Amino acid sequence: MNREAETGWRVGDLAVCVTKGQWYWLDNGVRRPHPGPSQEQLLRVAAITPAPVLFAGENGLFRHIGLSFDEFPDDFFPAPLFRKVKPDNEPGDNAALAGLIKGVRVGADA
Repeated sequence: MNREAETGWRVGDLAVCVTKGQWYWLDNGVRRPHPGPSQEQLLRVAAITPAPVLFAGENGLFRHIGLSFDEFPDDFFPAPLFRKVKPDNEPGDNAALAGLIKGVRVGADA
């Protein structure tokens, strides 16, 4: 199974941070606070780890696929703490937008 199928993430995906906790990094075995995404922050995936990596959480250590973001290019964050934004591919009624672009009134009578 390839990495994309295994994780469901691809470079370029949009992600929303779903955690409100503090981010921590291991520094010689010591857990230290580290800057990271804020809850509900929208981010763009820049890279994905090829296999699960070790992360330091509030309740100990755990292994997950890591995501790096354009906004935090030097770090990886645990994928389960982000929700993938699914694009809306449904066709919409673009008549009003097309009318605005063309300078034509669309819809209700004047």
